[in-house]
Amino acid sequence: KLGKFHDAVYFSIENDTLMGQVSIPLEELGLPMMQGRYANGTATFSVSLVDERLLVFLESMSIKGNPLPEQFLAGLRSENLAKEYNRQPDFRATLAKIESIAIEDNHLKITLK
Repeated sequence: KLGKFHDAVYFSIENDTLMGQVSIPLEELGLPMMQGRYANGTATFSVSLVDERLLVFLESMSIKGNPLPEQFLAGLRSENLAKEYNRQPDFRATLAKIESIAIEDNHLKITLK
């Protein structure tokens, strides 16, 4: 799972960038009075493999073409969206067989050890 956002992102690759259609509960953005409402938009992400851990971080996000304010992005950018996967023994065993992960030529490139 992608932490608290496990059902919130649909990924694609466009122009050598990991893109996502996102739907994030507004209470997760620090707006508890908006419980049950969602921020729907597009986002870009970084993806890498470091010390046999998958790292997926939010880079930018916009809603209806408008960038999300930095005060909301700061907290979201600091969270590895793949951290829950990294805690799963079967997933970690798979990652141990991988040398690197990168996006090149509009494809996810996985290099095995």
